[in-house]
Amino acid sequence: MSFKDLLTAIGVAKASVGDLDRKIARLRTDAEELTARLPHTDDLIAWLTRAMQAQSEEFQARLERWFFHATQIASRAGVWYEQDATANLLALPRTVPASPQLVPSTGMGHDIADASLLALTHFLMPTIEAQLPAFVAKHFPQADKGIRSADRTAKLAAIDRELQTLTKQRADLVSQLEEARRVTA
Repeated sequence: MSFKDLLTAIGVAKASVGDLDRKIARLRTDAEELTARLPHTDDLIAWLTRAMQAQSEEFQARLERWFFHATQIASRAGVWYEQDATANLLALPRTVPASPQLVPSTGMGHDIADASLLALTHFLMPTIEAQLPAFVAKHFPQADKGIRSADRTAKLAAIDRELQTLTKQRADLVSQLEEARRVTA
């Protein structure tokens, strides 16, 4: 290969590196834009449902910590449940009593505890879930034009694969350019 041919090849390789840099930059911009796109209605509903499910699970775990389980319930005489009217299943604070207590008592007058959001969510979840599509449509109508999570994930994965390919091609070209510089030096 003549010196002129070598210089031409180096020029072409440098141009190719520039092209790859532009493609890589464009793909990174595409990924950022894709990441920033609004979620789809279905994904907002799934997000809200997951949050409610987590609250419901926390409520049930707190019930267990409050001794509301089969062993503790069986430890009391059946007649006790017929005569007691103090259970307050909706007011379940984080603090667990030192001695076994099935659920907090209602208290009297001004001592009645506020309802727990976890308890209300647990019991009202089916009703709330049924209303979520209309709720999201009313308060965030642009979500209908949002991107579904599965589609976003697939597109980001495709961009990532292409970025890996282009980055490797760029590294190979830069390596070849470095080798050509060493040969011509």
